[in-house]
Amino acid sequence: MSENLQPIIVLAHRSEQGIPEPSAFFLGERRIDVVEVLDRWLASDHGYFKLLTTDGIYILRHDDQDNLWALTLYKQSESLPSLAVGRKARMH
Repeated sequence: MSENLQPIIVLAHRSEQGIPEPSAFFLGERRIDVVEVLDRWLASDHGYFKLLTTDGIYILRHDDQDNLWALTLYKQSESLPSLAVGRKARMH
């Protein structure tokens, strides 16, 4: 995994397709609960997950080989347009 990414602890479960699905993650001591997985981008050895949380949108990267998670993007909720919670996430 790239040295530029911030490693984080993620609570995840496996989907019916065997894909790890984040349900919460920690930034330091702070737990952030996932409201919805908005999108996924999957490759053979890693995946990206666009997550809606109560305080914004995050994109996390998961390295399958080492089972490591990293924070790649965060956008505060004040700057977000109105989101349609409940949409089904797309698979790429």
